[in-house]
Amino acid sequence: MTELPPEIGQLTQLETLQWGWKLYEGQLIRTQLSALPPEIVQLTSLQTLDLSKNQLSALSMKMGCLPF
Repeated sequence: MTELPPEIGQLTQLETLQWGWKLYEGQLIRTQLSALPPEIVQLTSLQTLDLSKNQLSALSMKMGCLPF
């Protein structure tokens, strides 16, 4: 998966988001996120954001609005 859907912004009660690996056919595969949707700032309950092992090329200035 190379991007998070904009609908992620609807998960306003989400406290932890870890996105770096997925299990596919019994094997761990690294995800390849290169950007975050602007809706990520709507995750107002988010306490932990772990995007390790991705290849983000830029972060929006809006990321400063996240509560952590």
